[in-house]
Amino acid sequence: MPRRDGGVEGTCSRNRPGEALTSASVRAQQSSPEWPDGRAGATPVVSDRQTGVSTVFVIWGMRVLNAVLGTGQFHCPQCGVDAEYRRVQPRQWFTFFFVPVIPLRRLEPHVECTRCGTAFRDAVLGEPTTQLFEHQVGLANRAAVAHLVAVSGAAGPALRDLAVALLATSAGVSPAYDHAALAQDVAAFADPDVTLAYLRPLAHTMTTEGREEFLRRVLTFADRHDRTADRSALVAGYAAAVGLSAAHAVGIAATARRADDPQPGGAA
Repeated sequence: MPRRDGGVEGTCSRNRPGEALTSASVRAQQSSPEWPDGRAGATPVVSDRQTGVSTVFVIWGMRVLNAVLGTGQFHCPQCGVDAEYRRVQPRQWFTFFFVPVIPLRRLEPHVECTRCGTAFRDAVLGEPTTQLFEHQVGLANRAAVAHLVAVSGAAGPALRDLAVALLATSAGVSPAYDHAALAQDVAAFADPDVTLAYLRPLAHTMTTEGREEFLRRVLTFADRHDRTADRSALVAGYAAAVGLSAAHAVGIAATARRADDPQPGGAA
């Protein structure tokens, strides 16, 4: 499994925007001003000594019960790994002698991690699992590199060899990636709109550092083929798709070119 600390170079780094509900906030939504959760009362019936009536306690209270709406697998921001979850619907009940008898108001549904027990808002289910995230990164790698090969015109064997070598070691791409797979990708990702559609998921799931590394690797590959080509529009399109500004992309391109330059001072 690739590490989560980079972009295209056999690594990937994801955001973790899941918002955990604190235990205090869960308790707050499970209580009401009139009937706090778990509160119980005992109403005595005072005995009458003249008639011999015994004291009887009527025990009442309030509790919250969770109905399980569904289960599945998600990426738990607290654990940092994929885990099973339960989506539950809490509801307050009036209890009589500790037995729930009267259903009252429904509370906000939430997601509970069965591994760590942390409660999250439903939005956490919108984040991809580790397997899906790596698949998205792999498709983005293949789309970006194959599109560069497609727009380079009559790409020679040297460029295709370089593309295959890069993709075979990229995150989310099989090490068995070969020239036949590249030929299929070049045909599939020749359209820039199709290519950008596969890059856009990274804007929401990958860290800024990971997206910078992704763009740097792709631009380094392009420069090794041809430094004279004007790729400003292409670079700006790639950057916008992954959620980076045009100015940010220009800086990444300049850094990548200096890092790939074998001579001090930037001479080719």
